[in-house]
Amino acid sequence: MTLMELRYLVALADRGHFGRAAEECCVSQPTLSTQIKKLEGYLGVILIERNARSFSFTPIGEELAAKARGIVSYPQPGLQRRELTDKIIVRTGA
Repeated sequence: MTLMELRYLVALADRGHFGRAAEECCVSQPTLSTQIKKLEGYLGVILIERNARSFSFTPIGEELAAKARGIVSYPQPGLQRRELTDKIIVRTGA
């Protein structure tokens, strides 16, 4: 999990559109989509329900986007991957 992946997730939550989020992040739409899928794979949860022409955040996706917003708004130089993972607690149910 990287800060950039979290930034992509926040941009998507803020813009509500893959193309506009990608534009904000200065990447292509396929890149943004791929990185969010990579984040889902890393976490082992579905963050976004996708269908033909729209998407919606899952409850876990909404929670992560809210937490990610706080993290990416105050980037910390030298933040290690493990430290970042420890800062985000996503409950997957049990």
